[in-house]
Amino acid sequence: IGDGLVATIPSIISSTSADLWQRVEGGFFREDLYLRLSGINISMPPLREIKGDLEHILITYMQKAAKTLGVNFTGLEPAALECLRAYRWPGNMAELRHEAAMMVLLSRNGRVSPEDLPVHLRLAAEAFVLDDDDHAPPMVREAERFLVIRAMARCGGNPEAAGARPGQRPG
Repeated sequence: IGDGLVATIPSIISSTSADLWQRVEGGFFREDLYLRLSGINISMPPLREIKGDLEHILITYMQKAAKTLGVNFTGLEPAALECLRAYRWPGNMAELRHEAAMMVLLSRNGRVSPEDLPVHLRLAAEAFVLDDDDHAPPMVREAERFLVIRAMARCGGNPEAAGARPGQRPG
């Protein structure tokens, strides 16, 4: 700008699931901070609202994870995809990236099947999900309890040994 001066625009990239302006109006967020942060706003729907695009997003992250981890990934079985579509994804993209990497890592033959999914994803049918409750429904808790008991039994009651066997299915 002008005499060789370079203008820099400070930038902060942040995300939130809260409506910050609504928080400002309610007195829960400082207006001056909101004004400093609100340069360009990009609104994105949560994953639970874009289930049609979920397969493409998942496959992309699974392919990246497979390449990074140096493992084989050949695809996602339709039944596994249906379980994943039924899940609410409360952690949004961060949770999806993590779960995609774990599914690829723990798949038995490079193709992710329902058996390769963690219990909370495998049992994510809409009938098992409560609308506004963060607690797992009784049926999901019981299935998780059963799997923990079986894993502990296979490891002689040693919790460290049971926890050190990721991807092993008790049974």
